[in-house]
Amino acid sequence: MVGDSDNEPARMDNHLDRPEVATAIEGSRGAGTRYSPTLGKEMMYVAIALKKDSRTLGVLRTSIPVDNIDKALNAMQERIAVAGLIIAVFAAFLSLLLSKRFVGRSMKSERGGVFFAGEFDVHLPSSGLAEISDLSETMKRMAVN
Repeated sequence: MVGDSDNEPARMDNHLDRPEVATAIEGSRGAGTRYSPTLGKEMMYVAIALKKDSRTLGVLRTSIPVDNIDKALNAMQERIAVAGLIIAVFAAFLSLLLSKRFVGRSMKSERGGVFFAGEFDVHLPSSGLAEISDLSETMKRMAVN
């Protein structure tokens, strides 16, 4: 071992037998999560082989405490939850507006149905909604006939 950011390399065990280092030496990227007795916490390790031509010069191994990853994931989950809540409130508000608009237009059409009681001069308002417009036009034709 050449260097370490937390401990003196001369006092540390040989890391060649670590699973991620062995996998990196074999030619793949090595990764693993386990308890580090040296640091006294759960760590995630990643190792890659440093090669020149086809010769392995060494292995670069890095690690991060798992609790750091957990903190980052929790922060992302909180942001997603807040965004979901904002979207849900917006969708509910939009649904309320659209339903009021639709109900309002259908009520006008319903009021226009009084020609069934003999008041044929009542005309329904036009609507931007296809279903309401079709109903209005049909009722107008019936009143004319």
